[in-house]
Amino acid sequence: SESIILPKQFNYERLDICIDYCNTVNANIELFLKNKSHKMEFNLENAQENFGTFWRLISATGNYAMAVKEWEKKYNA
Repeated sequence: SESIILPKQFNYERLDICIDYCNTVNANIELFLKNKSHKMEFNLENAQENFGTFWRLISATGNYAMAVKEWEKKYNA
């Protein structure tokens, strides 16, 4: 696992701190998932399509049409 640069430790630009944060989070997620057998790649750009695969993999029950429609909602946009 990696550590996140603390802004007050060094004189980094905000963008550098944001990039380091994203890289750290991604590295930690990849490390966590490394040995997991039940996982899938889920791209937000294709969320509605990926959600169908996810729904089937977890044997979800309920109203699929309503669930997938949630991906159409915009939050903080």
